[in-house]
Amino acid sequence: MKKRITALLLAVVMVMCMAAMAGCKDDSNNPAGGGANTGNAGGSPSDTQGAGGAGTDAQTQPADSTPAETEQQMNEYGVPLEYFENYIPEPDAQYMGKAGYMLKGGAVIDEMRVTKGSRTAMYENTFEESKEIPEGLFTTFGGAVSDWSVNDANQLTYGGSDDSVLTIGNTQWGGGIKEVTKITLAEGSEARIYFCIKDESNCYYVSVTPESSSVHKIDGGMDTVVSELGIKSTVGESFPVTVSVDKDSITIYIDGIDLFYIGDNLTTHTYNGLLGIAQWNTEFYVDDIVVENTTTGEVYYSQDFEDGTFMDTVTFGQRNGGAWSAPDNSAGDWEVIELEDGNHVLHYKYSGSYGAVALFDANLPEDCTGYKFSYKGYKVTGSEGYACLWDWDATTVEAGTNIGQNYTCFNLGGWSGQAGFQTIVGGTKTNIQNNADVGLITGEWQQVELYMQPSAVFAFFHGDFVQVHWW
Repeated sequence: MKKRITALLLAVVMVMCMAAMAGCKDDSNNPAGGGANTGNAGGSPSDTQGAGGAGTDAQTQPADSTPAETEQQMNEYGVPLEYFENYIPEPDAQYMGKAGYMLKGGAVIDEMRVTKGSRTAMYENTFEESKEIPEGLFTTFGGAVSDWSVNDANQLTYGGSDDSVLTIGNTQWGGGIKEVTKITLAEGSEARIYFCIKDESNCYYVSVTPESSSVHKIDGGMDTVVSELGIKSTVGESFPVTVSVDKDSITIYIDGIDLFYIGDNLTTHTYNGLLGIAQWNTEFYVDDIVVENTTTGEVYYSQDFEDGTFMDTVTFGQRNGGAWSAPDNSAGDWEVIELEDGNHVLHYKYSGSYGAVALFDANLPEDCTGYKFSYKGYKVTGSEGYACLWDWDATTVEAGTNIGQNYTCFNLGGWSGQAGFQTIVGGTKTNIQNNADVGLITGEWQQVELYMQPSAVFAFFHGDFVQVHWW
């Protein structure tokens, strides 16, 4: 997986599902009701000691235990009885339910672990000591438990012809329960990690494929994408997917990267204003700007600079602080040019000026809470890189000043080749965080992708996850 990731809130991360998630709440004490979740703070199941899955010697009781004591503590499959038939949920737990798994197209599960907090194992299996998938412990939606088996490489596989969700647990599971599932993908495969399972028609899952990752909600049998997370995964490489459930929040990680969060204490951000491409001490090209809805695929704005209209619709500005080029482009620093291959691009001519910004209206819907902003950049020369920004206060344009007072920026290539988020409020800039060298290469087209979610922005550069900025 790149970062090992080559691009699940998030992927974040769509907070529009906050109200929807409330549907997971179940005030009943009947174990037949509820909804569920799972997780880990980005840890890998590789530290699991393989306390064996179902029916292993590692989970049998000490010899001096009485039969009555053994029955109270462990069920016949070697797992703690109190977390299954007799489980009592956390008081006031908002998110509850069973866990589940689906495999398609050759995806496999290398390890699975469900814990209460960080220590108490409710169930764990590395599939090395036991190849049994006990029907008394696991159930399915679709297919049969017997269609699930452990291969010679000690990996859980699915051999049935129908879609099948393998479920485990109690519908009252919730409040500090963590599920870590280590998976390996094949070309064209998919692994799903289910949580908040009330029944087959009411649950949530994380979908991970080599090309994408996303969070889904199934409500009354209707499957809806809650959040596209942007992560791409390396075929044949094992990595953990984690769903961590607290009493009033859920966090999802892929390969240790915090990608999705939902909870009552979540800050929801509404995206307004202009978007822009910004310069800092660098000559560069920009091409193929696309702004789109990550759930529906609707394109709000696209620009490939081929029709000659961009310079008539764009406005120009200055980033706050520093020495500036003219905000109205009277110095001619910005231009659309044709390259030798016939492709037209936006060109910033480095002339010793700093902080120039080309702004455009992306036609975002009113009260927009999420979208994807992508473009290609090509560094020609210079000591730093190119940045992109959003939420630019349009009143500065209307007033004719056009100097950035309020906006957010992803600065790519600053700080000697690092990348970082910056927020500007009232003209005062704050550096949120800087990252390691992102690999900004002179003389090569490289892809920038930003997933704007209601509670976070996820930044990817040339297919690699860089960092996340939580609002």
